[in-house]
Amino acid sequence: MNHASAQAYHPILVPLGRSVLFLSLLVPVACVSDDRPFPEPPRAVPTQPPGITPTTLLISASQFPADSDRNGFADTIEITAYLFAEQHRAPLAVPGTFRFALLDPASAPLAEWEFDQAQSTAQARVFMPGPGYSFRLNMLDVATDRLPATQARLMAFFTPTGSATAIEPRSATTIVVGAR
Repeated sequence: MNHASAQAYHPILVPLGRSVLFLSLLVPVACVSDDRPFPEPPRAVPTQPPGITPTTLLISASQFPADSDRNGFADTIEITAYLFAEQHRAPLAVPGTFRFALLDPASAPLAEWEFDQAQSTAQARVFMPGPGYSFRLNMLDVATDRLPATQARLMAFFTPTGSATAIEPRSATTIVVGAR
C-alpha cells in the first residue's frame, strides 16, 4: 500500500499518524526533574541496652470496641502498648506484667484484665516504630457487655519483672462500651 492509496482509503490516517509521532517526540522532553534526592531509607531500630528499665507506657486503643458476639453491645477493645525509657529513643521489649482496668464515669470498675509475664511476652510484636505489645481485651472474658452506652476510662499498668512499681500512661484513654 503506497502513501496515495492510504490517504484515499483513510483520509485521516496520515495526519493522525503524524500527530501521534509529533506528540511522542514531545513527551520525553516534557518530563521535568526537580533534582531532589530520593528519601533516605528508614533507619534500623537501635539496639536495646541490656538491663534498661522502662519509665513510660504509651497505649493506643480502639475508641469504639467491636461487638464480638453481635448482640448489640460493644465488648472487644484492641490495644497496642509501647514501653519507653528516657535514655533510649525507641520502644523497648521488657519482661513484666500488664494490667488493664476499665472504669465507669464514677470510677467504678467495669472490667479488669491481667497478663502475667508469659502471657505478656506472648503478646509481643515488632511494629514499625519497634517492639510493642498487642492485646485484645474482651469484656465477656471477665465481666458483662450488657451496659448502657458508656464513656469508660481505660487504665493501663506495666510492672517490670523484679520491680514493685507499676508504670502507667499520663492519662486514661476514653473508650465507648455497652449498647450501640
